[in-house]
Parts: sequence; C-alpha cells; structure tokens
Amino acid sequence: MKEDESQEGIESPFQISCFSFVDVFSVEMIKGDKMKIAVACETKDENSVISERAGRAPFYLIFSNGKLEEVLENPFAVGTGGAAYGVAKMLLDKGVKKVIAGNTGGNFQYAMQEKGIAVEIKNGKCAEALQ
Repeated sequence: MKEDESQEGIESPFQISCFSFVDVFSVEMIKGDKMKIAVACETKDENSVISERAGRAPFYLIFSNGKLEEVLENPFAVGTGGAAYGVAKMLLDKGVKKVIAGNTGGNFQYAMQEKGIAVEIKNGKCAEALQ
C-alpha cells in the first residue's frame, strides 16, 4: 500500500472483537437483564477491602443490580496452578458479567475474556466498588 492511500474502513480482528463484546454488553444492559458483578474480597463482609489477588481472593461477593445477592468462598484461593480458569468457570456458572479486583495477572485476564466476563481494576471497600 502506498503512503498516500487511506486505511479508512479497515478493521483489525482485535477491533472487531472489542466492538462486538461492547455491543453485546450494551444490549444486555438495555434489555434490563440482571447485571451480576463479582467483587474479589478479603472477607465475607461488604465492608471488606477489595482483594489484590483476583484468582486467589478468599471470597467473591456477587451483586445483582447493586444489591448483595451471594457470597462465594473461593475454592481456588489456596493451591497450585489453574486458579484463574477455575474462578472464571465458577463465576460464569453464577451468571456474572463483570469481575472487580485490586489486581490481576495475565492468566486471569485471559480466562475472564475467554468466558466473556469483563474485568475492572479498583481499590477500596467491596461495597463501594459498584459506584
């Protein structure tokens, strides 16, 4: 391609997949479906701090439309290998669309992306994570 030729209209596969996920995510919100968000927390309490260890967080608090719906003890909090993929399946089975944690590794990010779960990095108290 010559330097003066425009690349307008050409999308990379990365751009297409990102827009597709955003479009699906937006449509679900417009339809009024329950939006389930899991927050990685250090304790079972909403006033707990957000865990810095996403895959190894001791607990996940699941909120639906801003209200605490369920507290999950993370069976993958201790052990070796595979925490990210185990957590991703566990959260997907609960209908979670987004997970919030203080920090994540590459495997966690990839595992969530593979399951269609959005990831957001935040710090502070678990209950405040939804604001």
